[in-house]
Amino acid sequence: MPRHSKLDEAMKAGDYLEKFFDRVRMEKIERLVYEAKANSLSSNSDDANKVASLAHSFFQFSKKFENNSIPSSHPSPQKFISSVGLFYGWLKGVEEKFDNQFGDNILPQIEGALEAMEETLRIAGADTPSPSIIDILDKVISAKFARLASYMLQRRKETVNNVLSARETITIGDEYDVQDLYRAVLSMYCDTIVSEDYVPAFAGVKRSRVDLYVPEHQLFVEFKMTKADLGQKEVIGQLNEDRALYPSHPGCSFLYAFIFDPTRKIADPQAIHTAFDGINKTGGGREIKMKVFILQEPVAS
Repeated sequence: MPRHSKLDEAMKAGDYLEKFFDRVRMEKIERLVYEAKANSLSSNSDDANKVASLAHSFFQFSKKFENNSIPSSHPSPQKFISSVGLFYGWLKGVEEKFDNQFGDNILPQIEGALEAMEETLRIAGADTPSPSIIDILDKVISAKFARLASYMLQRRKETVNNVLSARETITIGDEYDVQDLYRAVLSMYCDTIVSEDYVPAFAGVKRSRVDLYVPEHQLFVEFKMTKADLGQKEVIGQLNEDRALYPSHPGCSFLYAFIFDPTRKIADPQAIHTAFDGINKTGGGREIKMKVFILQEPVAS
């Protein structure tokens, strides 16, 4: 591509990003930084301190894109694109690692900035970073699972022996139904999915089988569906066993737990996120990442 075309694309992309990080948005982010700092001072907790520090870094990083002229602010189109890519990568890691600690104020700003940078890279003719497998689990499958299950109930009706009835379908009655439907969708994104792979016994916890294993991502996916005898206390007990047991499998680097709670048996989801999300050290000294997704949405019939 001719140099002037790359320059034109980069300048258009820079204009777009300038409009995103306008004065109103930057003032709002700055206010959120002050709020995070105040919360950090009042609580003096490690999580609050980390959030305040990351919020401040987010604000300072964003300020670099208030003026995107080339070459006065960025020496070349390539340098501008590289800076956007670095910011995107850093912020993506921050979102994945601390999304449950940010709360409802800062997180939407971070998600909006990520979308804006993806669009900036597209306008600049650069490769848009591919979504991670955890993005796909979170945003494509887990968040929309109840809607997907609802669509499965809306089957075509036909007359058989003068009786009008809907075709057979899958209904979500227990965690095995959840697993079957989830796997069907996940198979569109992963070439190999192993069901109920055995995990060696560890530290007195009996030998078990993980629900789904995705070797290409060293990912284990565990499913739970709340019911009368499976509420928050029981879910926490099972997650503790999962965290202790599954990392003993040599192919496990990430443990993802999808908890379908359509009747809201879990009273305090945040307590579960705080206890399990993030990097966990196993009894064998290994570090693995773990994330819990709790969906409290009924399946509409």
